[in-house]
Amino acid sequence: MKNKVLMIIPSYYPAVGGAERQLMGLAKELNLYGVKIDVVTRRINHSPELEEIDGYNVIRLFSRFPRLGFLIQLLFFILKSHSKYRVIHVHTLNSPAILCAFFAKLLDIPVLVKVTRSGKKSQLSRYAKSSFGKFFFNILKKNTYFVAITPDVFSELITLGAKKDQIFSIPNGVSKQKNLDKDFHVIKIVFLGRLIKRKRAGLLIKSFKNIKKPIDCKLYIVGDGPERSNLEKLVVELNLENSCSFLGSMSHSESLKILSDSNIFVLPSDSEGMSNALLEAMAASNAVIAADIPANHALVQHNINGMLFNDNLSLSAQLEEVVNDPIKIKSLGFKAKETIDSQLSFSIIGSAYKNAYDVLCSTK
Repeated sequence: MKNKVLMIIPSYYPAVGGAERQLMGLAKELNLYGVKIDVVTRRINHSPELEEIDGYNVIRLFSRFPRLGFLIQLLFFILKSHSKYRVIHVHTLNSPAILCAFFAKLLDIPVLVKVTRSGKKSQLSRYAKSSFGKFFFNILKKNTYFVAITPDVFSELITLGAKKDQIFSIPNGVSKQKNLDKDFHVIKIVFLGRLIKRKRAGLLIKSFKNIKKPIDCKLYIVGDGPERSNLEKLVVELNLENSCSFLGSMSHSESLKILSDSNIFVLPSDSEGMSNALLEAMAASNAVIAADIPANHALVQHNINGMLFNDNLSLSAQLEEVVNDPIKIKSLGFKAKETIDSQLSFSIIGSAYKNAYDVLCSTK
């Protein structure tokens, strides 16, 4: 009897990034709703082939040829085990989604594909740029359903030819955090993310240099990546060594601790999906300042639960306003947490997915 949902994700625990954390939070919540799942992923770092986590199974497929080999192993797994599953939920728009789309009707299983980002350099944009991409996306839109995590993802799916009734609008989720009594003796500003050009950490560092701020105001850069050495040189050039610190990569629990201890979180990226770091910063009652891009509109209402900037001048102005006004920090942080707790907790998102699975099964 088909009584489980099959989750497919190319990498999973012990590899933990944004997509993996989203699935981990969702899987735990679905279990509370009585939705049984299996997670199928690649086997990495000698992790066990089968492992139970929080009441669900993680099945890791091994191949000496990671990408192609995973697809071949995934195909055999689906052909062998499809009778167990009522829905296949794919957490990537890449080749595993196309593979599942090929077999969706043959095996009589609805396939749901999560789409996490639109715009330049996104998976959607790559499908739109070439004849091969358009061919493969046609397979997807004929045989699968989609999850759009933001309104701009929804709009781009429609532009590419998907129909409204095959798209579920379900945002990313985040775990609720307890109410925090923050320290305002030192104003702590945090950037958290990969140090790549798209994240624009350098823009934040320059703005931090230019603003009038309290003596006890610190900027912490959490993360690593190819831009780190350039950013460290920039800090030296701007004489910010005493007020700007690079903390490197951190575990998820360490990152949450930094966010709970901070006052202000800045997301300067020029392209995002629905940022996990932004969700977690809001859940931790930070005043958030984010780039005015479509993806952030789904979370941040300007001057209500955060602030949105358009360029370096507006970032500097907003940063200067907030660091010198603890009352505004508290107000924005309170509203940010309220937004998360009322709309974006994993309990709410888990319920939305349970309903989506029920709808898909009823349309077969």
